[in-house]
Amino acid sequence: MKCTILALLATCAPAYAQSMQCGPTDDVYAALTDKYGETRQLWAQNGPDQVVEFWAGAQGWTMIISLPDGNSCMIAEGIDWGMTPSEEKPQL
Repeated sequence: MKCTILALLATCAPAYAQSMQCGPTDDVYAALTDKYGETRQLWAQNGPDQVVEFWAGAQGWTMIISLPDGNSCMIAEGIDWGMTPSEEKPQL
């Protein structure tokens, strides 16, 4: 688990995010880049005011949601990932 990121992520205003680990977006980006060597691989707008981002590197991946209040919340993380053409199903 990414304990450093979890330590950084301390506050989040929206009610639905209170159970998630959140913190200032710039701090989250810095931790993902500097500590874990991850880069943003893709992003998708989720409604008018949220961006879901998938970050990945050689050692794992992290999914965050960035909010209009300047915070980002970690919503998932893992150790392996890959990209497949849309007609292929992922192997489990």
